Amino acid sequence: MSRSTRRRGFTLIELLVVIAIIAVLIALLLPAVQAAREAARRSQCTNNLKQIGLAMHNYVSTHNVLPWGAGPWGWNDWSMYPMVLPFMEQAPLFSSMNFGCGFIDTGRSGNANTTAWRTQLNVLLCPSDLNRLTSADGHNNYMGNVGSAPNSFYGGNSGQVFAAASAFSGVFPFVGTSCNCDGTPCGGANGQSGTKIGFNDILDGLSNTAMVGERCKGIGNNNNSQRDVTNPSSSIFQTADLGGTAERDPSGMYAACRALNPNTATLVGESPSGEQWYTGYATDTRYNHVMPPNSLNCSIGDNTGREAAYIASSRHSGGVNTLMCDGGVRFVKSSVNFQTWWAVGTRAGNETVSSDAY
Repeated sequence: MSRSTRRRGFTLIELLVVIAIIAVLIALLLPAVQAAREAARRSQCTNNLKQIGLAMHNYVSTHNVLPWGAGPWGWNDWSMYPMVLPFMEQAPLFSSMNFGCGFIDTGRSGNANTTAWRTQLNVLLCPSDLNRLTSADGHNNYMGNVGSAPNSFYGGNSGQVFAAASAFSGVFPFVGTSCNCDGTPCGGANGQSGTKIGFNDILDGLSNTAMVGERCKGIGNNNNSQRDVTNPSSSIFQTADLGGTAERDPSGMYAACRALNPNTATLVGESPSGEQWYTGYATDTRYNHVMPPNSLNCSIGDNTGREAAYIASSRHSGGVNTLMCDGGVRFVKSSVNFQTWWAVGTRAGNETVSSDAY
């Protein structure tokens, strides 16, 4: 065979060049693939919120009011989600639940609702979030808006009644129709017995008032105080007790929370976020608008949830999906003006908010 017709192989340099070109192409392709996957996950998250919004509107069409955020009192703090199960194609699950006094408290109920509690509803999970919870209960990423004040969850030690004409009240209150298992009505300033919020009570307009926001799930179970180093962090950081009037206004907690260093601040040993979809506890199914999205969760430490800033947060880049009271879903940037965010969190604050401000 002639030497001129002999086939020539790759040299080492040529092989390395080909490998380098392939590596560059992969490096360019992977971010695009990851971005496409996140876009699909964010779209699914948006769809989940729309399904929740549709269920809430159907509930209002039937009962003329929104479900409570937590109640009735007596260690029976059901969230809004059990109330709307029949409108989420979950009527059999709703029928299986025992709503008697004390049935959120396993010590009183004898675990009567264990099967229902451990049912995971996929519509309540954001596909972009991490799942680091270790409890057997059904988990949750979507929180009901209680307002824009630190004491919006329960009324707080200051005696502010959520259902009163507060400028910072939201749409999912705590109700106290029974403080004891004997049916004794709640009394005093924090009673809030019979609290009901309908669309006619949302004076700022359905399209300008947040209904449900997403929040990243926490770590572990029960009173886990493990520091969450991810961004945004699900940890709850302790601030000084603001007291009195400051609990009814977001500015004091906002300043105190912003001043904290998440790497060194004291942690509050509270149940991790999103551990149980069926309870109205502040860490499980409710949030407020004291702090902007993807910032810090803060609490005064004792009576957790009474005076706190439990944020909206997500693993989506740059912001959070937010279900408005009109049923529409908006993507709110983490950089939203804090005063605009406060206004979006109230139902009757008489604020004027432009639709392009968030």
